[in-house]
This record gives sequence, structure tokens and C-alpha cells, in this order.
Amino acid sequence: MLTIGAVSKFRSKFIKTNTNEGVQRKPKTKKILLKSDFPSCPTCKLSRWVQVYKGPLRSGAYPKTVEGQICRCKKCGLERLAESKCLAKTQYVNEGYRKSLNQTFDPKRYCELHKALPSIILERQKLCSLFGKQVADIGCGGGALFHLLGRVRNHLLAIEPSVGWSNHLIKQGYQWYPTIEKALKIWAGTIDFAFAIQVIEHVENPVKFLKMISSLLSSNGRLILTTPNKNEILMKIVPKSFKKHFYRCQHRWYFNQQSLEKAIIVAGLKIEKKDFIHRYGIENIINWIIYGCPQKKFLNKIFFKKYNKIWKNKIEKIGEAETILFIIKNERYPQI
Repeated sequence: MLTIGAVSKFRSKFIKTNTNEGVQRKPKTKKILLKSDFPSCPTCKLSRWVQVYKGPLRSGAYPKTVEGQICRCKKCGLERLAESKCLAKTQYVNEGYRKSLNQTFDPKRYCELHKALPSIILERQKLCSLFGKQVADIGCGGGALFHLLGRVRNHLLAIEPSVGWSNHLIKQGYQWYPTIEKALKIWAGTIDFAFAIQVIEHVENPVKFLKMISSLLSSNGRLILTTPNKNEILMKIVPKSFKKHFYRCQHRWYFNQQSLEKAIIVAGLKIEKKDFIHRYGIENIINWIIYGCPQKKFLNKIFFKKYNKIWKNKIEKIGEAETILFIIKNERYPQI
């Protein structure tokens, strides 16, 4: 039987430890960072970046890559992609973003691809019944979250920059707005629950993004926020191969728990609950160890089924899951 101890032993076996004994290091050369690529950190307002990765980045759908650079803020730990490699704002408005992922504006296909994470969030946080609540989904795409919620709510605000989704969202009876700023003109201070599922890593300024959502929320409103976890287990087990998959042109920002907490506090909000979500089983780890890249066909999932719940629970408990989930309350800290 797979125990928690066995999971820890398996994890530690594949995580390399560094030792300085007997190693002659080459003198470090100073890396020159362009200020236009790495302006001031939005969280701590400093321009103290250190390069953590330079090499191939995922560019849209796997296996397309481009060369790029990732740096980390020395003070708050937030990581970012060089600005010159980020998607332009217009690509989120037109079809550029969807094209880069080899996706179309097919609502049915979109919901099939994107319903898994919202389903877990709604079930785990006991949010399946939001009857009579004002709900906003920020960066909603084709409306996978609203499809799960059903059409029995007071008002559902679909905030989505892509005009390719606008007709579909309006036809479904949702209140569509291309930006939070547009929604604020009518809905400021009225939203009971806002969702930003895998969105904050795309925006131009995460602190400004959080402040705008705060203005949208009611005095006792909640924000359900998720983002990919920079400290996920594969970054430690197979860092060389996984980094070029984890870092991508579509994501400007890369958070771990600590850097996301700092951004939220600087935005003047209060963290009510911290959680992690891990959707992938042991077979995914083994595939990465063997092949060093994503696999369409996993090893036999049935064989690992009875162990995967233990594995996922352990990985979530130690904060090395693939997704960070925070419940944020609109109860302001003093502004920093």
C-alpha cells in the first residue's frame, strides 16, 4: 500500500540535491537586462531582477517553442517573462491568442477542454449553489464556469476581452464586458463572487488587476483566484525538461504562494483561505521522468488509480501542486 511516507520517499529520490564539494565554479559574468524588457516589479516597485531561465519557451500549442528569458524579482520573488516576448494586448482582443493555442471559438469544445478546474473549485469550496448571487467570471473565455453554474443566478457578468466570444456570451444571457473598467461603470461594489481562474498570469499588472476586482466586489464579496504554481513538483523532479514547458509566451507572470500573497496584500485585500489543486496522477510524473515531455497517452491509469488520491493529497498538502487557489475577501488591509 502507498503511504504518505512512501510518497515522500518517491519524491525525494528524484529531486537532485546540490553540493559544492570538489566543484570549481566559473567566474560569474554579469547578465545585462534591458529595462524595456524588465521594468519595475508591480508588487514592490523595484527594478532588481535576476535571470532564472534563458532558453526555449512554449509558444502556444506544444511542441512549438521560441527563445526567451525569465527573471525573478530579488525582493518579492515574482517571476516574469521578458516584455518583448509577451503577447500583445490586441492578441487577446482578436483571434491571436486562440490561434496560438490551435483553438477556435467553438463553445462546446471550449467547455470540454476547460471545465475540469472550475468543477474542482466549485465542488471543493462548496460553491455549486450560488442562487441569487451576483457572479462575475473574469477572463471567462467561452463560459465554462457559467455552464457549470447553470442559468439560475441573478446576474452573471462575463468579462472577456476577446470579441470572438462576445456573441456567444450575450446569446447565453450573460452580461458581457470586454474589460473590468467597462463593467465597473455599472457594477462597482455589487459583485458577491468573482472568479479569476488562470487569468492573473496573463495581465499587464497583477496588482492593478486585483485592485480593480476589489472595486467590483461588494463590501463582503469574495474573489476566487487561481494561477499555475511556480513551485510545482515537476519543477523539482525534472527541472531541465519541465521549465521549457512551464514557461510560455502566453504567461507574463509566474507566482509561487509567497509572491502571490505579497501581490494580494499590496493590492489591499485579505486572504481568507489558501489551497492547492493537483489534477495529475503518479503516471504523469513517471511519463515526465521517462520521456521529458508531455504525453498524449499516459501509462495505465487504472493501475495507479487507488494510489493517486494519496499522491494528490500529499502534493497539495506540501504546496507542490500544479495550481494555487486563494479565496480572497474584500476586507482591505491598509494600503502599502
